[in-house]
Amino acid sequence: MPTELLQLSGQIVLYLLVFCRISGFLMTCPLTRDWLPRSARLLLALGLSVTTLVQLWPDPGSGTELSFVLVITACSEFFIGMLLGMVPLLLFTVFALGGHMTGLQMALGFAELSDPVNGVSVTVVAHIYQVMAQFLFILINGHLILFTVLLDSFHTLPTGHFLTVIDRIPALLAMTGWLFGAGLLIALPAMVSLLIVNLTFGFMTRSAPQVNLLTLGFPMIILVGIALLSINIQKLPDIVRQHSQYAVQVLGALGGAP
Repeated sequence: MPTELLQLSGQIVLYLLVFCRISGFLMTCPLTRDWLPRSARLLLALGLSVTTLVQLWPDPGSGTELSFVLVITACSEFFIGMLLGMVPLLLFTVFALGGHMTGLQMALGFAELSDPVNGVSVTVVAHIYQVMAQFLFILINGHLILFTVLLDSFHTLPTGHFLTVIDRIPALLAMTGWLFGAGLLIALPAMVSLLIVNLTFGFMTRSAPQVNLLTLGFPMIILVGIALLSINIQKLPDIVRQHSQYAVQVLGALGGAP
């Protein structure tokens, strides 16, 4: 086979592998999965793959034959992209979890919104926290950092090195455990304050049984919860920045150099 055809075949194979990793990331990352339609994600994956391919020129005749090994490599690249996309997914799940616990403590568990992406119902407060966290993440150019780390991963983690990523999965598992603690810390001030309000109304009902807890307690709990939300939301930018730094570190540990 002529050298030109070998080089073209190598470029096509490399483009396929690059496209698999980028498409797996875009399918899992909530910034693209929740806000971009499927056609826009496809065009974005094609464009980023072309941009990456310009910097990754294959050697002529290296891994250009269509075989079962190539199919396995393409599937592993797609799985690597999904692992990288799990990092921002866990990051924004922290705020959804914190908002969900806060909403339940505010007696707003009945006010739920359908989340067609995840196929579950979430409380209104959780949806507000998650959307605000995503907007703040974009405002601090976090999406540019994600795409930069993704494109740099092709240099630090070339295609076909799936076993190297398997060794770094404990960093992602540690982030999964961090998710519950971070979400609890976000909701803890509101939960403690609302617990004090509930105990106060409990003592009032015990000392004065004629006080109707349903007509007086629930509206007061909701009003106190809204006031606490207004205070907690003011601290949300600093929380997003702090948690984003940790998420970038985990993303760098997954796709960075060993």
